[in-house]
Amino acid sequence: MPTISLCLITKNEEQFIEDCLASVKDFVTEIIVVDTGSSDKTKEIARKFTDKIVDFTWCDDFSAPRNEALKHATGDWILVLDADEIIPPESKAKIKEAMENSDAEAYYLPQVTFTNIYTNDPTFIRSPIVIKDKSFSGYIAGDIIRLFQNKKGVTYDNFVHETVEYSLQSKKMKVGWLAAPFLHLHELKGDSKVHGKQEYYAHLSLKNIEKYPQHGKNYYDVSVYYHTYQKDEEKALAYAEKAVKLEPQRIEFRLNLSFRLRDLGRHREAMAVLLPLLKTHHDERVFIELGDLCAADGNKTNALVMYQKALQLNTPRKELILQKMANCRS
Repeated sequence: MPTISLCLITKNEEQFIEDCLASVKDFVTEIIVVDTGSSDKTKEIARKFTDKIVDFTWCDDFSAPRNEALKHATGDWILVLDADEIIPPESKAKIKEAMENSDAEAYYLPQVTFTNIYTNDPTFIRSPIVIKDKSFSGYIAGDIIRLFQNKKGVTYDNFVHETVEYSLQSKKMKVGWLAAPFLHLHELKGDSKVHGKQEYYAHLSLKNIEKYPQHGKNYYDVSVYYHTYQKDEEKALAYAEKAVKLEPQRIEFRLNLSFRLRDLGRHREAMAVLLPLLKTHHDERVFIELGDLCAADGNKTNALVMYQKALQLNTPRKELILQKMANCRS
């Protein structure tokens, strides 16, 4: 089996780090923890799993400690997690198979975030669950590159919402998608901590745009911030439009732009943003959103067609879609 280096950055994560490292201790070859100034028991707990703990002075740049961790990695592959994330056993089996048999050099993995905060998100899936005595209504999922070959020159970009995506593109490394979700438990920290970081993240996201104006992801991140936390739909729309202009093939960017237009009542424009994706993607999110837009305009026949296409993809939103279809028929 190829060797794997787990790379982790931490600060005051004593509540989570043991579960995180325990979930991978028998799977990865080495664990590298770069700590940016913990004052709790984070490093003490980490030492139960590894002696590769590096102290790093925080500098308002999440990429910097990520890249420091990469410098110490000796494995064939890099697996990146945050302390409030875990890898379930079934995902480890899929990762192992992919590393041994696939020709891809990096992978998007689904990040499953259990939530009570983002239940109005268009991608929210209602699936009640209890984790550590806290009940969650369901989850949202998004794809992030967290597994990639350890090659010289691969580095993280961005002050926040850091990514290796553009570095991999510059090296022409083949990136695949793997149905091996990892679980994100950050809402166990409490709503105040989740919301409290957003102003700081927004400040760093705007710095991302200054430094990397060619990266659509940075405009997408700011768009989501203005929609979710500032409720400023016009600004959210402007940044969403810029993201799609820079990277028109990115499904997440087009979906976000469609959502922003829909929220402003511009249904026909929202639909026009998504229709080109039907030529290149078969994605349940696109079909569901098109169905919703058709239904909102009173075109129930086309809405039913789109919902049926989503159902054919074995969507986890089956019950929700069936309810939407029932509403169309009533």
